[in-house]
Amino acid sequence: REIFLKPFTLIDLPSIEDNDLKKKPLIGMLEMHLKYANTRDTFAFIKKIVDLLHQVEAMNQLDIILAGAYYLFQTNKNGISKDEILEEFKRHLKPPTQSEIMTIAEAFVEEGVQKGLYKGRQEGRQEGRKEGEVTLLTRLLKRRFPNEVTDRHLYLINEADEETLSLWGEKLMDVKNIDEIFVDFFSKE
Repeated sequence: REIFLKPFTLIDLPSIEDNDLKKKPLIGMLEMHLKYANTRDTFAFIKKIVDLLHQVEAMNQLDIILAGAYYLFQTNKNGISKDEILEEFKRHLKPPTQSEIMTIAEAFVEEGVQKGLYKGRQEGRQEGRKEGEVTLLTRLLKRRFPNEVTDRHLYLINEADEETLSLWGEKLMDVKNIDEIFVDFFSKE
C-alpha cells in the first residue's frame, strides 16, 4: 500500500538538456541512452556521449560502457553490426581500455551466440540460405501442385536441412505428383 498509493515521479528525458543529463556520469549514461533510444544515427549518438564515455572510463566503470553498447545492439535502427558499434566505442577510449573492453565484449558476444542471443556471421548466412531454399521450394510446389500441398509437406520442408531441400528441389522437375518428392522420407516413417 505504501508503495502503490504514493504518487510517482515521471522524468521527461526529451525535455531535459543533454548537458544537464551529463552532470552525473553513470546515471547520465543511462539517461542519454534512453533519451536517444529511437535515434536513427547510432554513430552520431556515440559521438554525443563521448564526454560521458571518458568520465565513465576514468571511473573504471567498463560494465556501464558495455551495457550501453549492448543496448545499442538491440535498439539500433540502421542495421549496424555489433562489431561496428564496439569499434566506434573503442575509437573514443584510451588504448588500455580499448583492449580490455574488446576482450570483455568478445566474451559476452560469444556467450550470447552460445545462448542464441546473437548469431555469428556464418551462422546467420547459413540460416538465411536455408530460409531462401524453404521459401523457393514452397513456392515452386504450390505452383506445380496448387491443390496438393498440405501442412505435412510444409512441416517437412521447414524441418529439412539444406541438402535435403536441394534434393527435393531437383526431384520437383521429374515427379508426377507431390508425394513422389517426399517418398524417401515417408518410407522412413
